[in-house]
Amino acid sequence: PYDILDPILERYIEQNQTPQQITAAGFPSDTVEKILRLVDQNEHKRRQAPPGPRVTPKPLTRDRRYPITNAWK
Repeated sequence: PYDILDPILERYIEQNQTPQQITAAGFPSDTVEKILRLVDQNEHKRRQAPPGPRVTPKPLTRDRRYPITNAWK
């Protein structure tokens, strides 16, 4: 549900919190691990998308890039 997903994504992307910090905030660890794994696995899709408007203070450019080669996990 979005009421669980949104705060986890905000903490991970906007606030650069670690999975341990997010779990310590009271979110179930299995849910946090699943969501963060899905975000990281789909990073290549964001890089393939055309540029769009910036809707948050955190840019989704250099700060959120992950290598898509060498089987990064």
